[in-house]
Amino acid sequence: MATDFVSMYLNGMRNVCWLAGFLRKKDGRYFVQQNNNEEQMIPFEVDKNYPLPGEFSPVEVTAHIHGMRLDGEQQCVIKAISVKRPSIRAMPMMPVWLLGKKGKGEFNPFASLNEVKKEVLEKRKDGAENDPSEVEQQINELFALYKGRFDSRLGENSNKVFIAGFAGAARYIEPNEHQTNGYAEVYLHQFREPERAVPIRVYTKNVQNLLRHIKKGRPISIAGQMRMKVLPDDEGNVRHRSLHVRCDDIGAENVKSDFLGDVPDWWTDLFKEGMSDAAKAKAAALARIGAAPKESKPAAKETDTPSAREIVVGDL
Repeated sequence: MATDFVSMYLNGMRNVCWLAGFLRKKDGRYFVQQNNNEEQMIPFEVDKNYPLPGEFSPVEVTAHIHGMRLDGEQQCVIKAISVKRPSIRAMPMMPVWLLGKKGKGEFNPFASLNEVKKEVLEKRKDGAENDPSEVEQQINELFALYKGRFDSRLGENSNKVFIAGFAGAARYIEPNEHQTNGYAEVYLHQFREPERAVPIRVYTKNVQNLLRHIKKGRPISIAGQMRMKVLPDDEGNVRHRSLHVRCDDIGAENVKSDFLGDVPDWWTDLFKEGMSDAAKAKAAALARIGAAPKESKPAAKETDTPSAREIVVGDL
């Protein structure tokens, strides 16, 4: 698996996830552990014969994010492009490690506040730090571009996601016993099939207003982080896990470099679905207030549909 500029795209759209932490192996699966709650470890897939270091080794995983329907819910699946030893500056520090709440494990890699134990560092394949790779430099440049709307509670260098595509279904999730604040759930398409859409959770004060401006078929870009949401049952045992991308805004400021090549053929259908959904929602709102809908315009022809690049990105 090679990590280069082209590998930062999937189906012609920006898609890169960059995780730094400690390699864990459990039930034949691989995880990146970033805090002391083993229930929140982030799983990833890797080619069968790809050489991996021993368990508990510091690792840097560069990957693509895929969407998949699992047990009736849309979840993220992380597929590694490369796994290598990280620079120390990329690793989560001890204050981040202690953010884990329930389900803590026995593994503790820290000797002091910002010092990793010597025996853990020795698990790396060699002793010296790598200079930042070309991809790491590109990721850092992307991070700088999105500065100010990036949730960095896990640390600026430990967990980054940059992904672009077309908005699909979106809805508001009310606060509940496990979630203090409501959030927007948006499905990002890089492929036509809904079951391949990537689930995005957007947390911001004006999230419902944001939802009103997210139209199906619009090009969007996300700068965020991977999150494993864990829900306990009444006895405190884990009853549900949800792996998703978390962010605090949605935009498309970098649309020219977020999308490569031609707009996919299926985009037109997605855009038309969005126009139809908007018309139905408007008619329903008018019906609720007893207003008569205005005379509808003739249905748009194929040639009337704008290209994705013609959409006014600033409206998002």
